[in-house]
Amino acid sequence: MNPKLATRNLLVTMLNYLLSPLGYLYGQVMRLRSRFYEFGLFKTRSLACRVISIGNLTLGGTGKTPLTIWLARYLKGKGQKVAIVSRGYRAKNKRPVSIVSDGQRILLGPDEAGDEPFMMARNLPGVPLLTGKERFLVGMRAIEDFSPDVVLLDDGYQHLGLDRDLNLLLLRTVKPFGKGRVFPAGTLREPLSALKRADAFILTYAEEEAGSVMEEQRLFLQERFPNKPVFVSYCKPISFYLLNETHMSYSDTKDNENNPPSPPFTKGGHPLSPPLKKDGNSSIPPLGKDGNHPSIPPLKKGGDQLIPPLEKGDTGGFSDEKASHNLSELKGKKALAFCGIAHPDSFRKTLIHLGVDLVDFMAYRDHYDYHRSDIEEIEGNAARKSADCIITTEKDAVKIEKPIELNIPVGVLKTEFIFESDFVSFIDECMGI
Repeated sequence: MNPKLATRNLLVTMLNYLLSPLGYLYGQVMRLRSRFYEFGLFKTRSLACRVISIGNLTLGGTGKTPLTIWLARYLKGKGQKVAIVSRGYRAKNKRPVSIVSDGQRILLGPDEAGDEPFMMARNLPGVPLLTGKERFLVGMRAIEDFSPDVVLLDDGYQHLGLDRDLNLLLLRTVKPFGKGRVFPAGTLREPLSALKRADAFILTYAEEEAGSVMEEQRLFLQERFPNKPVFVSYCKPISFYLLNETHMSYSDTKDNENNPPSPPFTKGGHPLSPPLKKDGNSSIPPLGKDGNHPSIPPLKKGGDQLIPPLEKGDTGGFSDEKASHNLSELKGKKALAFCGIAHPDSFRKTLIHLGVDLVDFMAYRDHYDYHRSDIEEIEGNAARKSADCIITTEKDAVKIEKPIELNIPVGVLKTEFIFESDFVSFIDECMGI
């Protein structure tokens, strides 16, 4: 065995051993907390609409965001008024309630909203998205302003203070319980006893393993919870777009002199957000006291919109599907790929499967905040290795839509979840649609 690898494995083993007592204590606290909610010692509150919670049992990388997007699109297509409530993980905006999107316009950028809420909002025109730590308060604001038929509670499995009509638990097909240890000794957010709270299980990213592994996980869950359905989902790449030819701005309005529209793209590639001032600060005005963009008028009680109608050609900040490219265009292309997600190797394997000739692959930690120096390093590596293009994920793309000149095309891979037909029937039955 490689001496460096042997040393690393030894250090990991020692660290796990040292953290085991902390993991045990944290697990007991989470188990006790769950019992307190179960027996009514901690209060659970309800919203005046249906609530579907999408959550997981491990730290990151199970597909909560793509499933939330899929559910929002599906329910909206069935005539349901949908709103999304999210915590806004790692968002710089810490106000109690923030409206990331009102369904017409995106009101906050990725730094204020968080990368995943912003990505969801950009992919879901017509679906309001709100963030805040206390999900009940956020849900109440969603009901007051948008009157949804159903609220999707993003990353809500551990948020026991809000009642839900359907509790969906996502488990990654590969190592669904990590190493079986509770944080910080492992990746479990709470003990496996929490599995019993789920109304249904969804095994995600099933394409990563042979069918036998997926069936083993399904059988494990079915044997222990015979009255709860187990569904399987696959993550499928569908297209890609180029940052260098996609124009995006955040809620530019005619009467906002301090926030002019972003300049159009040039051949070399230009920003997707308003330009920086000479001091390096964004030209987007600071947020108001209510956590919303000051250029956007508030909503009347009852949800009447005061936001001016969109001008012709204004997308409101949502993704422009017309810029999509066929995946076949990537085949044989020499590319440098980078990402900051929980399971980077999954992204790498997807690109290889698409026929991309990867000349380099740069993995950063999950939710990584890219700086100008990082982008310069990425572009420099791509140039030195004669890459035809750079490829990244949608989650990472929202972090690099900054005023940085790039002389090489930057492609963003778009993916979607696909399910077995019985999952669709299950949602229809639960929602009565």
